[in-house]
Amino acid sequence: MSLPRNVLYYGSESSLPTRTPLRAGPLSLFFEAGGLRYIRFGEREVLRRIYMALRDRNWHTLPLELSNFQ
Repeated sequence: MSLPRNVLYYGSESSLPTRTPLRAGPLSLFFEAGGLRYIRFGEREVLRRIYMALRDRNWHTLPLELSNFQ
């Protein structure tokens, strides 16, 4: 039995979030599902991911919901 590609690579059948490339001078990155990924200065990657999690009092992660986003 063969598993779907997304399950093999990412652990879920759901499609990957949309990546939006952004650039400011020599700084480049991808905006993906509310986070910043693959931050590069010129040709050098300087940071892999900036992620923020909001937790409730029982330490459960609250789901991210973006609204009115531009």
